[in-house]
Amino acid sequence: MVIAASEFVGYNSHHCKNREATLRKYSVAQGYSPCEVKRCSMKYFFFACFVFLLGCDESTGGGDFCGDAVVDVGEDCDGANLGDQSCTGLGYHGGTLLCDSDCAFDVSGCQAQGECGNGEIEVGTSEECDGNSLGGATCLSLGYYGGTLSCDTECIFDVTGCEPQGRCGDGLLQTAHGETCDGGELGEDDCLSLGYYGGAIACNDNCRYDVTDCALHGLCGDSIIQSPAGEECDSANLGGESCESRGWYDGVLACDNACKVDESDCASFGMCGDGLIQSAGGETCDGTELGGATCLSRGFWGGELLCNAGCTFDESECRSAVAISTGFHFSCALDNFGEAWCWGSGEYGQLGDGTYGPGNLSLVPVAVAMPPGLTFTRISVSNAFACAVDNDGDVWCWGVGNSGQIGNGSFSDAHVPTAIDAPSDITFNEVATGDFHVCARGTGGDVWCWGLGTWGALGDNDLTNHMSNVPVPVSGGHQLHSITCGSQFCC
Repeated sequence: MVIAASEFVGYNSHHCKNREATLRKYSVAQGYSPCEVKRCSMKYFFFACFVFLLGCDESTGGGDFCGDAVVDVGEDCDGANLGDQSCTGLGYHGGTLLCDSDCAFDVSGCQAQGECGNGEIEVGTSEECDGNSLGGATCLSLGYYGGTLSCDTECIFDVTGCEPQGRCGDGLLQTAHGETCDGGELGEDDCLSLGYYGGAIACNDNCRYDVTDCALHGLCGDSIIQSPAGEECDSANLGGESCESRGWYDGVLACDNACKVDESDCASFGMCGDGLIQSAGGETCDGTELGGATCLSRGFWGGELLCNAGCTFDESECRSAVAISTGFHFSCALDNFGEAWCWGSGEYGQLGDGTYGPGNLSLVPVAVAMPPGLTFTRISVSNAFACAVDNDGDVWCWGVGNSGQIGNGSFSDAHVPTAIDAPSDITFNEVATGDFHVCARGTGGDVWCWGLGTWGALGDNDLTNHMSNVPVPVSGGHQLHSITCGSQFCC
């Protein structure tokens, strides 16, 4: 500290009696810090007093003197007049400033409150530190991740040496110190990348993710099944499902890390639909695995054996005969699908499959060439021909036709079913065949016959040896309930 000599010119002689305390208080009043005053060497003190003496003369006496309650030049104060100064104005933290008998500040009432720069931290003041006294504080205790803490001239922490190490709240992501975020700095993560199904991520006061909003949208692992997100289960929450409820015969159902049902233990006990026949589960088949069974082995004469959804045989496509009729060296049958099958001799086309000729025969049933979209409900076989009624009430015949048995207006053979030439307003529900003639009963009970009429077989009241290749009504106008034919007659 350097004090110009001019600052002391004009001081009265009584000021020369002031010692170091007077110089110190004056210096503080002039703006010098207490620390600077303390470092003043004695040579400055003697120099100041010398200057004071130069200013001491009788002419300055006049009415200016210590005790006149007026702060004269060179006085700190005078009595109760402190010149608007106070302890805090002199750098102390408080207290009562007084004026001594030499018109110099009496700071004894200030010193008890302490001051910045005395190396002691005054509790209850604005001091955080004082010189080298940091009160045990460090960069770490202030929230920084390291560095060297110091104290500035205002007795406030100087964190300049801490800041390079960073801290939570500085807006910089310090991943090396465990930060996942810092204020608005959230890195590259969001709710989705953290496994949640939506929401907005935030950062808490500890620089860790705040997933409160994310959690409202759920995630795999929260024990809540989020079906819209594709979860089937979640941890121990299986939604009431079990191996049995999912079709398995036994086992323990689990939930994997992707919240999908884990059926691996269930699978060891099998289920309907796994392609393996589980006899213990009551299965007779599974998918295409029929265990070697066929319609034939199941007692049917043809068709395709299937397996239903319950892993038991589906015999709906197996064929069984619902009606059968025999003729001369051949037979025909109707199956449960309304289709006709014939076997044996087929010389005249009586098999109905379009084949004919000497030596033509079949040792197994062959499918009759059915009229498109129609099924047969009745069938009758005779000498070398057959006739059937379809589901629309029409009659069809095939085989030998030399006596008009086909009923289509010709005397030719028919190798496939051929419709008879009946009145369009007549429908039939029953047919019967003789050796060379046919009769059919209409839905109204009326009967029509065609073919060879020897011995009155056509019922047309004609006993001559005549033939009709189209249906003729049986005379008498009777309404009959059923009909059957023998060799050359019908009843």
